[in-house]
Amino acid sequence: MFLGTFRVYLAIKFDVMRHTELAKDLGQALRQARELQHLSQLRLALDAHVQQCSICHLEKGKLNVTIDTLLDICQALHLKVMLVRE
Repeated sequence: MFLGTFRVYLAIKFDVMRHTELAKDLGQALRQARELQHLSQLRLALDAHVQQCSICHLEKGKLNVTIDTLLDICQALHLKVMLVRE
């Protein structure tokens, strides 16, 4: 199934959110991106070289990950990460 070319941008505003809100928003954005691509958590985990339970916890906003892991997940989802400064 060809989904066409698309880009999803994940903008993170560090200075306006507390860490728990950021984790929840990030998890929700990653879940939406995964579901838009019709990927299971397991498929994403395999593509990003992480454990499936890590994807689950991250999507629920309950897991802190390293920048490397976050970038691996975003790469597997074809996301471009941008830091936005206000």
